[in-house]
Amino acid sequence: MASSDPEHNPGKTVSPQSKAKKHTDPTPGQSEIIPKIRPSPTHGNNPNNGGKYRKPWWKHFLEIIALLAVPVAAFFATIQWFELRKSNEINKGSLEINRASLVSVQRAFVTWKGFITIPRVEHWESEEKRYFAVK
Repeated sequence: MASSDPEHNPGKTVSPQSKAKKHTDPTPGQSEIIPKIRPSPTHGNNPNNGGKYRKPWWKHFLEIIALLAVPVAAFFATIQWFELRKSNEINKGSLEINRASLVSVQRAFVTWKGFITIPRVEHWESEEKRYFAVK
């Protein structure tokens, strides 16, 4: 089988080094694999910040507000937690008093929803008697 490669010589062996292209040496400290990437654009040519990116003023303002708000919120959450614990202790005492009073009484509690009246008419000895029956 004939090869279409003009450099192909059937009597000569081919190695990776013989077919590799000659590359220029990379700059010292830079790998051949990593492409050269340009840095992101800088904001302004301010000599005070070295031409580097600077945050807008409102981001600094929001960060300061957040740093002040977190401890304040934690303080109020701690106060609420202590008050909740105090309230739970008071409710426990109240429940114990109610339980003791129910045990000491030991009676059946009767409830009343109201009267149900039924009008009645009866005839006794030629008299008509009218009254209401209560259920």
